[in-house]
Amino acid sequence: MHAQLRWKSEVPIPITGDQRAWDAVVSGSGQGRVAIEAETRLRDIQALQRRVALKRRDDPSIDSVVLLVAGTRGNRFVLRD
Repeated sequence: MHAQLRWKSEVPIPITGDQRAWDAVVSGSGQGRVAIEAETRLRDIQALQRRVALKRRDDPSIDSVVLLVAGTRGNRFVLRD
């Protein structure tokens, strides 16, 4: 990662009392904020999409989201389907 970028882990959604958080957020001066969501085991893709979409709706500071998926045989099978 470039030296001017900053990585923060477990960044809370900016709503008082909300327990949700991004797994990480990458930001830099003059750049947008990119949320990182990490998944070790994929199961329900539609539920995952809904969860990420709701977080994006509730955190307007995020410009884009990167889904980081563990490179397992099971995850590759789910993604192929």
